[in-house]
Amino acid sequence: MKLITAVLSPATFEAVRDALAIFGVRGLTVCNVYAAPARIPNRVQVYRGQRMAADLDPMVRVDLVIPDDETADVVHVLIRAAGEEDVTERVWLTPVDLVVRIRTGEYGVDAV
Repeated sequence: MKLITAVLSPATFEAVRDALAIFGVRGLTVCNVYAAPARIPNRVQVYRGQRMAADLDPMVRVDLVIPDDETADVVHVLIRAAGEEDVTERVWLTPVDLVVRIRTGEYGVDAV
């Protein structure tokens, strides 16, 4: 199994969620995060008359655990749905040794 983590712009999150639902992904975890943009370092904004460094952008982090045989397809769907609009979007994979569903006691792929 693999843990797929994607950091997306909030504008593309709805399209990604809909595409994953159509593909059949049942569970995902979503949280709001802030990411440092690589494209525009040292931005300055004015807030209530004060100059402030705006070095972090609000983003959405999506985590989902997928069986090994579906990993490539899910990553492809995720990348296609996110589009090429934002350079700061990232996707990475982490191997998962074991998943346990606490409520039912299921292990492995059955818990996903």
